[in-house]
Amino acid sequence: MNKNKLTKIFSCVALLFYLSSCASGTTKIEYYQNPQKVLLVIDMQIDYLTEDGKYPIEISQMDNLITTVNEIINEFHNNDIKVIYFRNIFTNTFLRTLFNFPVIEGTPGVEIDSRINIVSEYIFDKYSGSAFSNIEFEDFLIQNQINELYLVGVAADECVYDTALAGLKRGYIVNFYANAVGAKNDRNIDRAISRINEKGANIVYH
Repeated sequence: MNKNKLTKIFSCVALLFYLSSCASGTTKIEYYQNPQKVLLVIDMQIDYLTEDGKYPIEISQMDNLITTVNEIINEFHNNDIKVIYFRNIFTNTFLRTLFNFPVIEGTPGVEIDSRINIVSEYIFDKYSGSAFSNIEFEDFLIQNQINELYLVGVAADECVYDTALAGLKRGYIVNFYANAVGAKNDRNIDRAISRINEKGANIVYH
């Protein structure tokens, strides 16, 4: 193999590594002189929290989850700690509509459940599991010198877990409310708690 071919191969490999690192978005947060906390209320939406929703969590979890999450929201708000809400959204494509996907853009199920206390204007939409897939959200954290996250919502083993893991990779202190997350069954919650604790998150209870 001649020198020119080797150079092209190494250049391509270097480019792939660069693009991969850019796409991962896992740049560590900086040291803040006045670090702040924030509560993330993840995907507490109609399609997940009602019996006739398109992808409901375990029915026995619903009422207690909503009550506990609202209590936590009120505590953070009363202590002047920012509360941020997320909506998970799938774009309205033919296949997703055909197979009755949840939280389709433009449908009622995408809205935050009316039983959830809304105490701030901070509502971010995301089109992937992790909240960090929304660049505006990450910019918001940096601008407000936030270094510690508290997580509640659904699903414990999906979007809440994905957000917690992404936060840990960026250097945030991550607190995972074990009794303020929901999933399709209790076993999925237990597994998510165990896995994220092994990754370095603090497991907390209300």
